[in-house]
Amino acid sequence: MVEHTFPQEPFRTCYEQHKTPSMDNDTIMCIHQCYYDAIGFFPGGEKLDSANYLKYKDSLDPALQEPFTFALLVCAKITVELIKRFASSVIKMRCNPISYLFNRCLMEVDMANCPKERWIN
Repeated sequence: MVEHTFPQEPFRTCYEQHKTPSMDNDTIMCIHQCYYDAIGFFPGGEKLDSANYLKYKDSLDPALQEPFTFALLVCAKITVELIKRFASSVIKMRCNPISYLFNRCLMEVDMANCPKERWIN
């Protein structure tokens, strides 16, 4: 099992700042943009800070560093395409969804490549 160590308090603060009665997709994107900006992974909500992700990767158990590195590379490529797509889209969201989508991608790719000895069924 892997327990990630991203700070929790900024998420609570961002949730309180951006919550809405409907909690629609735009609201969720705003909460995540605020959170990843607050912890320094996406300063300003738009630019990935690779140094902070690499620092986080280095803090992981050695068995998890390779899958996380692979996920970073895959998700960075996907994110470049998403940025292009969102830039040309006529539909605009209240907040930039890139930080949410990048971190969702990291979670999925990392989980798919998790060492089998770390799985708990």
